[in-house]
Amino acid sequence: METIEQLKAIIEDLKKSNSFLQKKNNYYESPSPYRAYYVGQKVLNQYVDYLDKFNLEQEITSNPKEDKVYDRAIDLFEKLTTNASRLNSLRLELSISGDEKKDIFNAPKVPYSPESVADQVGELAGRKNS
Repeated sequence: METIEQLKAIIEDLKKSNSFLQKKNNYYESPSPYRAYYVGQKVLNQYVDYLDKFNLEQEITSNPKEDKVYDRAIDLFEKLTTNASRLNSLRLELSISGDEKKDIFNAPKVPYSPESVADQVGELAGRKNS
């Protein structure tokens, strides 16, 4: 027979396990396009921050064979407009509000269950279709 303290410890462990599993399940149910938009925003901001610090005059005079910073910066610049345009299209398509928590929380969830997985692989509730 367990003591009250042992039971309390078991309850805490179960709470932690439940929290972990809920987060893991939410990961699979979370709306990837919305998350992708916000990840894209973060990456795009990193591009902009890097290019904002880029000193063209200094980099263009360095030896291009030894230092590829100029080439990488130009490549980032060329990708910047393309990626910004794609991100803007995604924002419009998904009606992104700019409030990440609100957008992700209110987005339609993808149900994740044994039945939904079976449906995706062409089976009916775990029975193979013949």
